[in-house]
Amino acid sequence: MDLLVVTVAVIGALILSVAKGFSVLYALLFGFCCFFALALKRGFGAREIIKMAGAGGKKCLVIMEFFCFIGLLTAVWRACGTIPFLVYYGNQLMAPNFFILFCFLFTCLVSFLLGSSFATAGTVGVALAVLAKGGGVDISVAAGAVLAGAYFGDRCSPMSSSALLISTLTGTGIHDNVRRLLRASTAPFILSVALYTLLSPAYPLASTGDNGLLSGLAENFNLAWYAALPALLILAMAAFRMDMRLAMAASVLVGIVLSYALQGVTFPQQLRYMVLGYSLPAGGALATLIDGGGLASMLKVAAIVFIASTYSGISAGTGMLGGIEGKLSKLGEKIGPYPVTLLTAALTCAFACNQTLAVILTQQLQEKSYAAQGRSPSALALDLADTAIVIAPLMPWNIACAVPLAMLAAGPAAVPYAFFLWLTPLVALFMPRNRRLPPRKAGGGEIAASGTR
Repeated sequence: MDLLVVTVAVIGALILSVAKGFSVLYALLFGFCCFFALALKRGFGAREIIKMAGAGGKKCLVIMEFFCFIGLLTAVWRACGTIPFLVYYGNQLMAPNFFILFCFLFTCLVSFLLGSSFATAGTVGVALAVLAKGGGVDISVAAGAVLAGAYFGDRCSPMSSSALLISTLTGTGIHDNVRRLLRASTAPFILSVALYTLLSPAYPLASTGDNGLLSGLAENFNLAWYAALPALLILAMAAFRMDMRLAMAASVLVGIVLSYALQGVTFPQQLRYMVLGYSLPAGGALATLIDGGGLASMLKVAAIVFIASTYSGISAGTGMLGGIEGKLSKLGEKIGPYPVTLLTAALTCAFACNQTLAVILTQQLQEKSYAAQGRSPSALALDLADTAIVIAPLMPWNIACAVPLAMLAAGPAAVPYAFFLWLTPLVALFMPRNRRLPPRKAGGGEIAASGTR
């Protein structure tokens, strides 16, 4: 009961911080104090709890490395002209009245190629955000469409680390999972396209030539075709299934060379941009749209990740989650495994503040329940992708949401417009595969007719 009270209090604090516009860091620090106090109450020493928290924090070091690459990439792409190039020519290619729909479809394509939501948001997502601001489009609406598209590939791309994680945890083949996920994506994708088509005319992209954005870009940057090389390099390396960190590092190096060769950026200037973020030397209105990126832009997100990771360390070290698995299994027998997985994923995404940890916790808590009800590992794999993967980016304090929105310079108001992320778990809830069937008799006893996939 005390764990439930603490969890509800922490989630309430996180929701309140988002509603009031406060930094979620304060709510996360409050949560750390709550779990620290709960561990003390259960008989653990302060020094022991700190070690548990530290062990949890160490787990995020790999993620921190990825954040560094994102910070460097978003600064270098600005300095070398990649983002200005994408904004300049992207504006001329799309239909202004369907800009929001374009944001969703384009990021769906890129995220499927890259297999990374963060890389998608930090590259073409940033370019679309700049274009939206320059064209007078509500950044929350545009960022919501980008967020939804970025997680389309994160959920079902064969190059996605999330898809690989689910495949590994459930012991299923990643390519078989991808085929199932693409089929399951059909209905929510079509519904999302319909909603963005209806929404787009209300948020048209104004002619950026009128406000000087395009002319400003042409005056301040060399927009030769090879300014797009850093972006093309990432796409090419992703197509050959190379490690994304290696691809991002190569893109950064090429971008540094192009910054000097194309834009005349000296190495000391580039070093400052990579640390503090790019700033347009000319300043002015264009600078408010182009400036940003750098390692400093990832500091707040890194703090969120670290504090959230300490939660998992304390919960694992104290065994706080013991006993929950059995209760979830009994609930699954009454209402079916998918609704319980949906509930479990929502709670773990809120609690863990980390998509990876939420997937792991949900799988651990549901694995025995699925086996007991005759559901195949592939069924659990699909349900994990339909819940934990897409629910995490709907929670502003979860890094799956906080990181992309930070890169897009948008706030939690973007979340309601991420239609695909809302529709995927809701549509799955009403799919025949997730209907709980009544028990049927086999031999002399009863077994659950669970609709094994």
